[in-house]
Amino acid sequence: MATTISKSFTAVGAGGALLARVGTQFSYAVSGTFVGTVRLVSSSNGGLSWEPTGVANATAAASGVFEVQYKGAQDLLFRYECIAFTSGTIVTSLVNVDTNYVESVVSSVTTVPGATTAWGNMASIVLPGGDWTVDLLVHLVLNGATMANATTNAAAISLFSTTTTTDHILGSNVSNFTVPTSTIHEKVDVSSYRVVVNGSQTVYAKLNASYSAGSPQYQCRLSARKLG
Repeated sequence: MATTISKSFTAVGAGGALLARVGTQFSYAVSGTFVGTVRLVSSSNGGLSWEPTGVANATAAASGVFEVQYKGAQDLLFRYECIAFTSGTIVTSLVNVDTNYVESVVSSVTTVPGATTAWGNMASIVLPGGDWTVDLLVHLVLNGATMANATTNAAAISLFSTTTTTDHILGSNVSNFTVPTSTIHEKVDVSSYRVVVNGSQTVYAKLNASYSAGSPQYQCRLSARKLG
């Protein structure tokens, strides 16, 4: 199953990250009418730092295939950066055809999906048949809202959409979080939740937050790797 990360640049900045394993390949493409420069960069430390790959630098339309090689880690992140911009729209995409890995990344800061104290969907992926381990990482920003510490503040990996909590188990596929502050953001993760699929299955990243006087925001990555 292919994972696609797309970004249309109209200013200097960075796109979302694609996770790729050593020994696999992904395709890259740049299109559009523009005056500017984009480059493909990689990270071997989870996005703490980035370095140019030396390929896929583009000032015009370009495409190709990149083979992932070992650089201190078995899993690397890749993204496009726009390092110079004058005009137009620079359309970029990265497509990973690793059938053993699926992800959905919300890279833009987004308003929480549900009303206060109600579960809502942040992202979803569709898994084909097999034995999978699923991970969720969420970054929360207060964004001027008022939030209260409550047992309902939680993130979940679930086979059920929005407010259906049939499979929610705290400490298994549900994790509570403390509220962010105006100066300190909050991270919550749910790790290594096993999902066995016959046929196909949609898996949801969900959030429940107690808030008022504004809307908190989030970014997240929901990912799954096939076992065996």
